[in-house]
Amino acid sequence: MCARSQYALHLEVRLLECPPGTRLEHVEWRYPALDRWFVRLRRDPGGSHSRALQSRDRSGGPTSRVHQAARRSSHPQDCPGAQGPSGGVNGVVDGTSARRIGIDVGGTNALGVAISSDGRIVAEDRRPTPRGDDSLRCLLDVLVELSESLGYEGSLGVGVPGLVTRKGVLRAAPHLDGVADFEVGRLIAERLGSHVEIENDATCAAIAEWKLGAAVGVDDMILITLGTGIGGGMVANGSVLRGSNGFAGEFGHMVVDPNGPRCPCGRQGCWERYASGSGLAMLARNAGFGVDNDGEARIGGADQNSVQGEHVQSAARQGDSAALVVIDEFCRWVALGLSNLTNAFDPEMFVLGGGLADGADLYLEPITRWFRELLYQPHLRPLPRVEFAKWGPQAGAVGAALLPSLSLTERPSTGI
Repeated sequence: MCARSQYALHLEVRLLECPPGTRLEHVEWRYPALDRWFVRLRRDPGGSHSRALQSRDRSGGPTSRVHQAARRSSHPQDCPGAQGPSGGVNGVVDGTSARRIGIDVGGTNALGVAISSDGRIVAEDRRPTPRGDDSLRCLLDVLVELSESLGYEGSLGVGVPGLVTRKGVLRAAPHLDGVADFEVGRLIAERLGSHVEIENDATCAAIAEWKLGAAVGVDDMILITLGTGIGGGMVANGSVLRGSNGFAGEFGHMVVDPNGPRCPCGRQGCWERYASGSGLAMLARNAGFGVDNDGEARIGGADQNSVQGEHVQSAARQGDSAALVVIDEFCRWVALGLSNLTNAFDPEMFVLGGGLADGADLYLEPITRWFRELLYQPHLRPLPRVEFAKWGPQAGAVGAALLPSLSLTERPSTGI
């Protein structure tokens, strides 16, 4: 698509989100590849670029339709396109591209998906996440390759693990080598020549579940990813909640036991030391579980260091009473964190995702039971719903794909 066509399409979308009477030179642009043209428009609002747009307006072109829509409503949520294909509050907002690309960068693989305007995955691809020397430059190559293999058409969101600023800068990442103020958003935008949204991976997963998964129709929800560690994302009053720096959602590092085991972050007793996959394994080892030569975990097993959360789940499904006790203790730690988050944020719903979501049949009942027991004043409030995620391992990539299509009132305000 030529630059002027991109410009007109983008202008149409942006003005739909502006109050009536907004001047063209005051619109907040979000396509850096066209910056020179936008700057000339701002500096010379009466110049040739502005006159061309005004002539299109008088002829009934796209900007005319935009101005008519803007006159009908001063709020973006009132616009016809803001509700998405299903008409639901959390439907996908249709934008300038029918195909949206989202990439979730994990510690092992980078998963990319392409979704259609109605929220269906139409393509999927993955690449190994680069590690070691020069891995960040190689990661940029991987992101570009995935985008192109999935049919990139100008809409890309990327979810990355760690602390992501509001400007799309990755300050630190637990599973990527050499990260220190890595400007991944700017660098990818320069490579692709158009807008890119960057966000924390767990926040992306929360967006996927909020818009297209377990939490559709919910304005106040918290997603918790229970994997090797714990991550999270929040929606409050119908908007993604990111915090002043963009770092909100690091729930795994709430301290729940100041005298507890040391966390890789350097502190003691973080929630993820108890309520993650590694926490489940620790609880099992503390109870005397070990793995025998047959690969099964049981009390008194020979190799305690090899015990993983999957071993405990398998033993519990086989009716091992000791494993069920460990599962119950694990669920109490999960519920303790949910109780603390409820006291702080009062959500309508929790969505639990991550690798441990495969054990939903084992965890949901005891988590709910302990949650009700640990929650402050449960008789005075409805218990927040607790459900497991619908999108599974695809949640981060799907949520990343949705980032560019969020309305101004919903968007987490990152990207370049």
